Amino acid sequence: MRYAIVLSLLIGAHAGAVFAFDQAAFLKRCEEERPKEIARMEKSIRTLAIDRAAMAKGVIDKGVEESTAGGLPGQPSRWAFHSKEVKATTIKKADQEIADAKKWLAGLKDKTILAAPIIKGGQPVDDYSISIGIPPERLMVGDAGRWLYPEVHIDQVISNTEVICRNGFPFLLRGVDTSKMVDDGVTPMADLYEVTGTYKYETVDGGSKQIIVLEPLKLDYPAAKK
Repeated sequence: MRYAIVLSLLIGAHAGAVFAFDQAAFLKRCEEERPKEIARMEKSIRTLAIDRAAMAKGVIDKGVEESTAGGLPGQPSRWAFHSKEVKATTIKKADQEIADAKKWLAGLKDKTILAAPIIKGGQPVDDYSISIGIPPERLMVGDAGRWLYPEVHIDQVISNTEVICRNGFPFLLRGVDTSKMVDDGVTPMADLYEVTGTYKYETVDGGSKQIIVLEPLKLDYPAAKK
């Protein structure tokens, strides 16, 4: 989703560190970040609306494979689409993104959604390049945060509660119902996760690989129970 600025990671202070997750401190920081995240989301919605309006003015160009957007920095994008059908589909997706973003904003305002800050070195930081989808060597036990992407690829179902997934890098997803999952399929991701450990497994070439373990983060907070 293009408004993924709100999907952030709580990250430890330095590589190799192990942190115990502090729920009370996490929720306190969430509330401290709420006004900032509301402002960021409102800005994101305005940007999406401008982009959507530019799409509506987009031209049909058979030379474009699917769709393309260009233009000067700070100016509305100039869109071109391969066909009317592609244009309609792209606009429909943009409308859904705007609707989802507005729903998220409403949840932030009525406090049914957590405003999860990015924590680095124990302090909130304004670095939205950090997400839980970053390389595993930068993740540590005790890190927790929102997952950036709505779904991930399934490499291998291990048990009825464990599955090896991949989103640029492999990881073990534990504590989930795998009864409807299949190898080489996809699975939707929930909201908040915690890095709880590592998992070592044998690879097809006879070697072994160690990956991080993610588990759904259980919080005593209304939004986490929905």
